[in-house]
Amino acid sequence: MELEGFAEQEDVSRNECIYRATKMYLRERRKRQTQDAMRRGYMEMAKINLSMASEAIQAEYEAEHTVERLVSGG
Repeated sequence: MELEGFAEQEDVSRNECIYRATKMYLRERRKRQTQDAMRRGYMEMAKINLSMASEAIQAEYEAEHTVERLVSGG
């Protein structure tokens, strides 16, 4: 069986092989979950940032228009 061969090659018990494999699996799973959570967070923030940028550009346009109107006396 592959597990026994690996255990023999690594000079560890079968249980140690299972323990190491489980530990590695859980570490990788946790890493994937963190990456997925970060991906979702960035996507949510992208929507918020786009909305804020759209509002800011509108406010800048209105401010510029007001300044031009005041400077031109109209």
